[in-house]
Amino acid sequence: MRLQAHKLHLDWPNELPVDHLRSWLLSEIKKFGVPLRWAITDISHFESDDFRKITLEFVVVH
Repeated sequence: MRLQAHKLHLDWPNELPVDHLRSWLLSEIKKFGVPLRWAITDISHFESDDFRKITLEFVVVH
């Protein structure tokens, strides 16, 4: 078993409501392995472009 740490910057789709955010983030993390721990470390919202960006830091098991 191997642990790997990652940092991921994602564009948060405007059509994705907050109550679906957790399942979407976990599906993105699972592309790297089985999630052990994860955290949202930054959220940026650019009102001029109505654009959101989210940063995740996570550890997965391989």
